[in-house]
Amino acid sequence: MTDRDLERIEDLYKRLHQAWMGPEHAVRSREAAIEDLRREWEALGPSGDVPEELITILESGAPFVRVHLRPWRDRGGTQEILADSFVRSALEHAASPESFRAAWRRTGEDIRCGRLPFESSKYADLDEKLGAAGYPPIHHSTVYAGALRPAYRVVHQAETPRLRASLDRASRSD
Repeated sequence: MTDRDLERIEDLYKRLHQAWMGPEHAVRSREAAIEDLRREWEALGPSGDVPEELITILESGAPFVRVHLRPWRDRGGTQEILADSFVRSALEHAASPESFRAAWRRTGEDIRCGRLPFESSKYADLDEKLGAAGYPPIHHSTVYAGALRPAYRVVHQAETPRLRASLDRASRSD
């Protein structure tokens, strides 16, 4: 079972939002981002039964990806390097509200045409509610969060070579 198998309409929205909007909303300051990561890192626990990829492409052609904390940690990644990439992604790479809204509209069309396994009414309800609020970031569904214990940072794809290189250096130093 994959994370997409557990997705609810709000998780799909969140994935698209992150893919095109990035982490800007989550970075109040560099210090706060580092402290938030430190707290989450300490509470991670073991990798467990749910296999996680290191990096998840959120949407084909989108600029932002998820870097999952447990595989990052388990492969020797450090909090500092990931926090730096996260903050750089928020500050140096622009969000694309137009691309997000276009992807979300295409999703609605795919649902209405039966190409995605979601109820049209659930999409319409969520679209109305979140559209009225300016399409803000939201949390994962309780089903998704409970089953997968998601722990990640959204970074710009331009950061991934630097992150992978730091893991290569960590594995060579073992």
